[in-house]
Amino acid sequence: GHATGITVDRKAIEGKTGMLVQNMTNDVWIWDNPPEGFDAATNASCIQSISFAKGQEAPIGGTVTCTVVDETGDVFINTGTFGADGVLLTLIGGTGKWQAFTETKKKIFSTSKY
Repeated sequence: GHATGITVDRKAIEGKTGMLVQNMTNDVWIWDNPPEGFDAATNASCIQSISFAKGQEAPIGGTVTCTVVDETGDVFINTGTFGADGVLLTLIGGTGKWQAFTETKKKIFSTSKY
């Protein structure tokens, strides 16, 4: 699948040797070939915290937490850690069809710019 997002709030916190960036986003996740009963697309609200070394454009690493209420009313929360090699997401808690996937981890690769 793929996703798109709009940053609705951004904070940059400068340190002596680096910087932290905190983004709040409203995303749309589009699933490739979702299983029966799952939506083809989902809206998500996410908070990203990303660390950068002073003077560097590439992130050192970061975290993301997203919350979703899908079209059928089922909910889930996922968290992830990321670096240059992609994102490792974990479904923390889900209801309805998502309940069976709680504690599932999946490595994805992000092509978005931080």
